Amino acid sequence: MKLSFIGLLGIILSINVAGQTSNWKIIHNGILKMQAAKEDGKNVITIPKTDLEKTGFLWINYSDKATLRGWKRNIVLVDENGQEVFKRGGSLCKVGNSFLRDMNKNNNTLKIYTWALPADPLEAAKIRVRRVHLCTLNLKG
Repeated sequence: MKLSFIGLLGIILSINVAGQTSNWKIIHNGILKMQAAKEDGKNVITIPKTDLEKTGFLWINYSDKATLRGWKRNIVLVDENGQEVFKRGGSLCKVGNSFLRDMNKNNNTLKIYTWALPADPLEAAKIRVRRVHLCTLNLKG
């Protein structure tokens, strides 16, 4: 009896923990390029120049069931020098191919990060922000 109760409790806890994970999708020109739930060195997408010439978008969709109420999420593209070149608030970000083409003139690699901060500036000043690496984009020209 005790063993079955402990087993049931373990299953319930594992389902609860699994339900609180973050995940993200990267979609380019309507094609799912990557879907992940953890930071990994393998989170790399190569986009050929021919795909950037088409009319379309890069969509970044970040889903986090554990985000606290009153927090703001940002999605940021960073160039090879570590400079922010694109920033959007929210968990859904749309970047046009024209912008990526312009970035490809000076950068072959862009990194996509996200982080969340409290909306209250006083609370945000107390928090150390850890940016989450979602993906590296290799723009091949």
